[in-house]
Parts: sequence; structure tokens; C-alpha cells
Amino acid sequence: KDPKLEDFKFAELEESGTVNFQIGPIPAYLTYGFTFDAGIRYGIDYNYGWFRGLTVGASAGPYIVTGAFLEVGAGFDYEWISFQIGIGGHVDIFDFYAPLKVQGMLKPELDLDGVGVKFYLTTSLEPELKLLAGYVYVKAKGHIGIDPLAIKFNLKRTIFEWDPLIDMKFGNLIPLKPLKIDLFSIGEGVKLLGKEM
Repeated sequence: KDPKLEDFKFAELEESGTVNFQIGPIPAYLTYGFTFDAGIRYGIDYNYGWFRGLTVGASAGPYIVTGAFLEVGAGFDYEWISFQIGIGGHVDIFDFYAPLKVQGMLKPELDLDGVGVKFYLTTSLEPELKLLAGYVYVKAKGHIGIDPLAIKFNLKRTIFEWDPLIDMKFGNLIPLKPLKIDLFSIGEGVKLLGKEM
């Protein structure tokens, strides 16, 4: 399986703006903006078993994500108390990722030559492009009292999300055959010992 991935960001940008307006006596707002993130996405994973052997996989590659967000809400803000509730959405307009994956496996095998241990190595570079994935959320935040004794809360919950509307994979750009090495074979060792004797 693919390893669990983490992001190491080396570029992050957000441009946003807010429009304030009234809904009757209640202040309201609309916030909008665009985001840009770039970095390295990486991960490593391993699993093992008596019959399937030991497998170690690693993945790392550059990524670029551009997105847009919109949020609308209402509330009030006074010195002693404030409350704000809103609903918003975020869309990843463009999400490009080019992972280099390497997987090595040590596996015991039983065949006509006897019991042996083999090493397998596979590599791949498979860029992928995802467009227009996103989610919708609700949020509520506020406070009661004055710092440092104020009680504050800030809640955010995703209520709906969707997969990319376009999901493109470009295939393996490193079409190398898997590498197979016989590390050890009891049967071969017995044969060699028999020849020496």
C-alpha cells in the first residue's frame, strides 16, 4: 500500500478580502480569497509477516496546489461578549503532484531449488493532476468575558466534501522492470556443498 503522506511547505501564499454589510440590525460579512501552496509531499511505510516477508515503501515528490475560498456569516462583537456564525467553502482548483515511489521487499520463497530469500525492488514516477476538489463547512466562534478571564470558543465542521471533478494520472515515467535478486538459497547451498564433496 502507499505510505501515509505529509507535506513540507516551502511556499505559502494567501490573498483575501472582506466585505461588511448589514442584514437588518445584524452585522454580516463576506470573505473571499485565493491560496497557493508548494512543497514536498513525502511518506514512508513498512509491513511484515512470516509468509509475505518485509516490505518497505517510500514516496516523495513536489506538489503545487492553488485554491479559492468563500465564506459568509453574521454576528456581533462587543467588549464583554461576541458571537459569529458562518458557512463557507474551499475549492482546490489545481492540485499537481509528482511522486517518486520506491518499494523494496525481502521475501522467503519455497520452490524446486529449496528455501530461499529474495529481494525485490520497484520504482515509479507517476505524476497526477486533480482539479476542483473541495468541501463546505460551518463555523462558530466567540467569547464571553474579558481577557485573561474570557471564555473563548472556535468551532469548525465540514458538512460536505467532494472528490476531484477531474482526476488525471500520466502513467509511469520510469518504465524500469522490477529488480529481483536471490540473496540466499538453502537448496543451492546444499548443491554447492555436494559438488565440493
